[in-house]
Amino acid sequence: MSEQHQTALERFNAIDQMINEGLGSGSINPRYTEAHLRLKEKQEAQLLAALMAEVSEKEEKS
Repeated sequence: MSEQHQTALERFNAIDQMINEGLGSGSINPRYTEAHLRLKEKQEAQLLAALMAEVSEKEEKS
């Protein structure tokens, strides 16, 4: 189970790094930035939900 969360976190960080590298080139497209922010919010919500589920499972086992 933790492997799935780790994979999600690694994927999130990789996407964030690619986007930051693209934005760092000096050519920022506002529509791209808006799409990036929506995607990042969605990914953060998914990651938070996955982490909360993991915490909930651990509490149930205790």
